[in-house]
Amino acid sequence: MVCEKSILILNTDSDVENLIKYLNAKYTYDYMNSRWQVLNCFVSVNRMIDSTVFRFYQ
Repeated sequence: MVCEKSILILNTDSDVENLIKYLNAKYTYDYMNSRWQVLNCFVSVNRMIDSTVFRFYQ
């Protein structure tokens, strides 16, 4: 079985900022598709009412 999608939910702004800073420092952001290319998957981010969701997917 292969995991095709993982969800990471962060609810503090400092955690969100730190993860975005890390992703920007290590990986290229694809502005056309609104995602980072990370090794063998993509990462996208969405803001919800009370949290921020990072989606890791293939």
